[in-house]
Amino acid sequence: MILKNKRKIGFIFLLSLIVIVMIGLNQRVFAEDEITAVSSESEFIQAIADGGSIKLMEDITISSQHVYSYKETVFDLNGHTITFDKRTFIINSTFTIKDTTTEKNGTITNTAASTGNLLQLGGTSTAGNLTIESRKYHNDRW
Repeated sequence: MILKNKRKIGFIFLLSLIVIVMIGLNQRVFAEDEITAVSSESEFIQAIADGGSIKLMEDITISSQHVYSYKETVFDLNGHTITFDKRTFIINSTFTIKDTTTEKNGTITNTAASTGNLLQLGGTSTAGNLTIESRKYHNDRW
């Protein structure tokens, strides 16, 4: 009888230890979630390709190519402006746009000469999911 109780206690202890280790691993993963700071067009395009958390550190203009998002991304305007000059931002993933500044004056805009859409959600064979938490958008075309 005493041996059975010791086994039960040992099993409970082992199970508790496994649960504690698993919780610790989950917290470590979330704590290591990195934010990619971007200050240029090339950094922005690469960060969008990589997905994850992105924070805009300066106003930038996208003029070299259309930008495609295929990975889950959270994009923080951080009070800055991103301008798409004759380019479209195509979202083919789960994408969140927010501005974590107090003023909430981050802006996504395009130039008056732009001939395409500012944002395109999904494509012919892909779906996009967009969440907008706080922002300002401006489109000179329409």
